[in-house]
Amino acid sequence: MDGTRLTAEQNASNLGSGLYVWCDDPTAQTADRIATSITMPLRIMAQKAWGPAKPTTYLEFAALSDAIAEPI
Repeated sequence: MDGTRLTAEQNASNLGSGLYVWCDDPTAQTADRIATSITMPLRIMAQKAWGPAKPTTYLEFAALSDAIAEPI
């Protein structure tokens, strides 16, 4: 959250990341609507969890994300 990265020792213990999605009312949104709403959070999580520290601003990340991912 604050822009820091894991140390090498911490990273060795990192087993992965997860994004939990749930709804108290399963009829409130369709599965497609939910998938669309979590597209950018999933991209951000993937960059943080798996990618090197390349983009330094959100605008740089958004441009990179749009260039390599399916459009929202």
